[in-house]
Amino acid sequence: MAASATSSCSSLTISSVSTPGTSPGTSCQNSKLQFKKVTAKIDSKTDNSVRDGDRISRKAKPGSTVEIKAEVENQYNSTDPDIQDITVTTTLEGLDHGDDFEDESREFDLSPGHSKKLTFKFDVPNDAEEDTYSVKIEAEGEDENSNRQTCNFDADLEVQREKHDLRISSLDVVPNKGNCTESASAPIRIINIGQEDETALVEVSNNFGYVQRFENI
Repeated sequence: MAASATSSCSSLTISSVSTPGTSPGTSCQNSKLQFKKVTAKIDSKTDNSVRDGDRISRKAKPGSTVEIKAEVENQYNSTDPDIQDITVTTTLEGLDHGDDFEDESREFDLSPGHSKKLTFKFDVPNDAEEDTYSVKIEAEGEDENSNRQTCNFDADLEVQREKHDLRISSLDVVPNKGNCTESASAPIRIINIGQEDETALVEVSNNFGYVQRFENI
């Protein structure tokens, strides 16, 4: 049984919200730039109320997709200045064999009482270790009076391996087209991302009655 590490990727999407009125976010002292709401979706399950300093209630596993949504708000009053050149950075610390996953938004502006939602997506590597990893979200900008406005949000993400978890990571049929007189090969890569050592059995078949079993892999 061959072990394989798959590369990880991240993507970022932004959608804007313009809703007058504010509600308190995290306590970033003396800052008018605040996190109004943060949610975390792990695969198909969502923690809709992540607070600063919390552990995310949903656990990830190797191969999981982690989606962090953060809404940032300008808490100035309507007669106060805009906050400009805002960037939001989300970091999953140490998740890639000790290296960080980091994604940063494009710059944007917020007028008083308005907010913007941002969505960050990360893939947990198949060979990620069981551990608790820090999720850090940082927002920073500058108001029209040249005052820096910053806010930091911290949470923890737990990655847990299932006891038994074998997966086929790749299957290539060569050639991918042919006829009954030609031979073909089908290299298969199986990875074990569970907690226990495993012995695998693989059965390969086709529509023409061919069946072959590979045991004790």
